[in-house]
Amino acid sequence: FMAMSSERRDEFFEICQRKLEKVRLTVVGREDISFPSKLHSINVHDDAILLTLKQVQEEELPIEKGSKLSFQGGLNNGQQVVCELTVRSVHISENHQKPSLVRVSWPDEFERKQMRQDVRIKTALKVFYTEELSAYGRMDPEKQFTGVISDISKGGAFILTREKVLYKGQTLYLYLYIVDSKVDINSLIPCRVVLVKSVGQGKNTRCHGMAVNFLKLSRSTEANLINWIYEQQRLMLAERVAIKKAEEDEDESEAGDEEGMIE
Repeated sequence: FMAMSSERRDEFFEICQRKLEKVRLTVVGREDISFPSKLHSINVHDDAILLTLKQVQEEELPIEKGSKLSFQGGLNNGQQVVCELTVRSVHISENHQKPSLVRVSWPDEFERKQMRQDVRIKTALKVFYTEELSAYGRMDPEKQFTGVISDISKGGAFILTREKVLYKGQTLYLYLYIVDSKVDINSLIPCRVVLVKSVGQGKNTRCHGMAVNFLKLSRSTEANLINWIYEQQRLMLAERVAIKKAEEDEDESEAGDEEGMIE
């Protein structure tokens, strides 16, 4: 029995085939565990969807037959399709160059909603910026300034600096460098200043902040930045879950000590 009508099933198939660009799968009940994914295939005859799973090599995969997955799919029209899927089978790739695969059943129902323009996270990234590039399209060390990105999304960033402040509407070039085990970003990005404000007031002004929009990102830089942002979100969520569990364990321990003292 399928909860979806034939019209809704056709709509879901059309979305997956023609509009779906990127997917994130999250283990229901384990929101700290999620995977960037892509649609491999969707089958009408047995109501099955085959999805890739990235970055699971050499890790214990908490997905098995019967697991529930939260599916968040970004569409090419700025919308998002959200649903819950049940795992039918999992194939872990032995070749690290190839993604693992998970086969899931079609959802009983799905929801389409407008995505937030950008997912934004707090961070502390040292960056360099300049008003103009050299004749070779590079930063001149004598004309570059230093700042710290305090939050970032795929659409822009907020830069804190004690050095050169540009006015709203001006263009600057930002050198973004992020390298870890999963992401490598090494890009010079043209930006437009959309907001300038002081941090602190009067004589207590410690630095200035500039909100900038990224004017142009290469596809690889955008993809890497999105993956990095999602990974940072996952790590922050995992940290909050661990802290909460530690606090609960401490409360239980203290309660046990008090009971022991009463006895």
